[in-house]
Amino acid sequence: MAGKTPRPSFIIFNPDEMRAESLGCYGETLAVTPNFDKFAKEGCMFQEAHTTHTVCSPSRVSFMTGWYPHINGHRTLTHLLQSGEPHLLKYLKDDGYDVLFFGKNDLLSEEATLENVTYLMATGKEFTSIPYEQSDPRYYSMLSDPDPGTPLETRDGKYILKAIEHIQSNPERPFIIYLPLEKPHPPYNCCQPFHSMIDRSKITNLRPRTLKDKPDFHALIRAGRHFTDLSEEDYDAMCREVYGVYLGAISQIDSLFGTLMTALDASPLKDSTSVFVFSDHGDYAGDYGLIEKWPSGMEDVLTRVPLLCAVPSLVLLCALYHMTSSAEGSLGLLLLCWPQVRTPGGKPGQVVPEMVQLFDTMATMLQLADIEPVHIHFAESLLPMLRGSPGNPMRPAFAEGGFASHEKKLQVPKWVIKKLRKNDSPYGPKKLQEAEHPLSVCRAIMMKTMEWKFVYRTDPQRPEGHNELYNVKEDPRELKNLYYEPGYEALRAEQLVKVMNWLMVTCDVTPQKEDGRGFQRYVRSRLKYPEAKPKKVKGKHNFIEDDSDRSDPEDQTAL
Repeated sequence: MAGKTPRPSFIIFNPDEMRAESLGCYGETLAVTPNFDKFAKEGCMFQEAHTTHTVCSPSRVSFMTGWYPHINGHRTLTHLLQSGEPHLLKYLKDDGYDVLFFGKNDLLSEEATLENVTYLMATGKEFTSIPYEQSDPRYYSMLSDPDPGTPLETRDGKYILKAIEHIQSNPERPFIIYLPLEKPHPPYNCCQPFHSMIDRSKITNLRPRTLKDKPDFHALIRAGRHFTDLSEEDYDAMCREVYGVYLGAISQIDSLFGTLMTALDASPLKDSTSVFVFSDHGDYAGDYGLIEKWPSGMEDVLTRVPLLCAVPSLVLLCALYHMTSSAEGSLGLLLLCWPQVRTPGGKPGQVVPEMVQLFDTMATMLQLADIEPVHIHFAESLLPMLRGSPGNPMRPAFAEGGFASHEKKLQVPKWVIKKLRKNDSPYGPKKLQEAEHPLSVCRAIMMKTMEWKFVYRTDPQRPEGHNELYNVKEDPRELKNLYYEPGYEALRAEQLVKVMNWLMVTCDVTPQKEDGRGFQRYVRSRLKYPEAKPKKVKGKHNFIEDDSDRSDPEDQTAL
């Protein structure tokens, strides 16, 4: 329509299990991530972006809805978004966007997928070979042989090629391309030369596995996977190999991102497409002598994820215009003076050190699309920071995870436990630990500020050794747990009160649909029961026959 600005499109580049500190732009000197690093210099990088959950599906549901996982029970791998639940993709599709979903679906149920996705591409599992015999403890390390072929021949590569195909088709409708890629999620492997590109001898700064006052599940994981049967030398070498391959997998993902951005830069869509790069959660990747992740683990290697955003100046300006004016058009002269570059407000290399939550991306994209969400959520738009404003230094970041003992996840029959003991899958020890040691996966909440990190776990039978407190200004790698140190009693109590207040504020949300009152007379004719006769009770009719109670269903002031 003449006079209307073009609607922005979006790309979400969403690698699985990629922690922030393992990218070059976030300080990892061994990382080979030239495309992410270049993108960070062009756009905006958030130093302290935290997921709300350290497992795939709960995190994804959260960043698509703006809800913490506890709000609607999306706390497991098997509780996906259902039909009718509000989320970013639904809002965009309902507003005329094409939703292109290329990658692994740990987000939408079958019905929700049919309702909210325009184009879907997902493939089956790829099987990898394990270079160790089952009698070797390293069999359970998730290390695998290199992938054959090239990155573009992997499933992730095929998703990228599909996205490029859409970009090069010059689509007329606005779109969102969601790319939930599979790497660097275990198994730890990738294509050559990425698999072997990191010199393992230079990996010297992994967090030690002998730290005091760490949660009990650390030791249980190491023992359950038989890593403690290794010699110290072999254990160290295994952890270095895990981290080396993990960095290689990130480099492979970086190369795919570069391929995607090259295609976008060559397209007219560059000036109307905002790009968001973030992961759902991180990975231990050899730190603490651990691999993969843990549902109640709250270390920064799991909760702190990369968040890189680039919003074209035209798109950003239009969003700011909508924020300050209800009129349409009259942007011409201002747009001519505004450079068409992929930098927020023309300020490249913006770095935001303050805390943000991963689900803030949902609120940001909806604001850029000029869509007002109708559901209550807790996400905050990042647009002020994209235009150069500082973040909120007082805002904490929260994450949660784990299970309560009454939940089905931990109600494991004895015959299943017996079967798990014979399970030859590298995931077998994890499932067995959850079944045999349910307290090791108890519910947990993390709160992190610019100075402190507080982790509280619900374990009435074993409170010692579970809770955590770190001075992240002095100890950013979380090496010294202060929770049980003398002199921190008042601080612990203060942190716990803040967590309780957060839970009270976010414990639920009211439904989107409101119901009128006094509707009984309108539905009586639709019921199968015979019409009730007036019944005198001490001079008054019963409720259903009392005209004084038949308030207008539209009248919300009636008490």
